[in-house]
Amino acid sequence: MSQMKKDPICGMDVEITVPHKIENEGNITYFCSEGCLDKFEKAALKAKDEYASCDDADPQSNCEKAPQGSSVDLQYQKMVK
Repeated sequence: MSQMKKDPICGMDVEITVPHKIENEGNITYFCSEGCLDKFEKAALKAKDEYASCDDADPQSNCEKAPQGSSVDLQYQKMVK
């Protein structure tokens, strides 16, 4: 019996032998398809852009980063490393 993981985009259970995956610091995220992998990468890039614009924002602005440990934060952290 194969080991299964959840695709973070669609929630589908996928075998760990799938070709669609991202590895970062020993953590592997598995995807059911290239489409879900692309959605994950686009969301991470969007989060990275939002963080960058927030970092550059006036300290008096209402710019808020995603809470640490949230899915957007984790996607951002994977993209910047």
